[in-house]
Amino acid sequence: MIVNEDEICMKKDKKRNFFCRGFIKATSENMESQPPEGSEKPGDPKWSHEAVLLLISLKTEFSGMFSSNIITQKQAWKRISEEICNKGYHFSGDVCDRKFRSLKMRYKIIKERNNKTGNSRQSWQYFDEMDKMLHGDPAVQPVTVASSLTMAASTFSTTPMPQKPTPKKRKNDKEPAWMENYRGELKKMHQERIELDKERLNLEERRVQALERLADAFNK
Repeated sequence: MIVNEDEICMKKDKKRNFFCRGFIKATSENMESQPPEGSEKPGDPKWSHEAVLLLISLKTEFSGMFSSNIITQKQAWKRISEEICNKGYHFSGDVCDRKFRSLKMRYKIIKERNNKTGNSRQSWQYFDEMDKMLHGDPAVQPVTVASSLTMAASTFSTTPMPQKPTPKKRKNDKEPAWMENYRGELKKMHQERIELDKERLNLEERRVQALERLADAFNK
């Protein structure tokens, strides 16, 4: 029996994609079933529809305070709390912060779900107001766990492994003429120094011999 390697690879890819799709579905359902991070505490006061719309409007109006290097986030929410209190709603700055983070997280979840193919479009009574405020904001990134896993599953099986470029053979550059002449001059100087050392050694030997002969003549 002849084993086709392409068929084996295709079967492995199908199993891998099936597992990834199951994991993606379970992850998405788990995320949607959990309450949004930063939601209100059980003891927080209830928000009416008008109060929520006022909170979104004030957050848009005072958005510059939240990007300021002088005013802290806590001070910005305190200012919004004061404006809300002037309208007859009594919410502290921390409560306003938690409520807005809850709205923001729910907006991101619905935005991500609506962007997925095959899902029925969801609606929310504050979606349009939040979308006007957060649309185009680079800090607001939809939850991308499922989409990232889908992309990873598809690219894992289809994208070939990058090959390391073959290094080009380096050509031996010819030595410049001036370098060749310089090396020749150094070799010539070295040879001349050796010859001078030999002559100096011979002179020293002859001087010693002359002194020895002179000493012998005196002794006689």
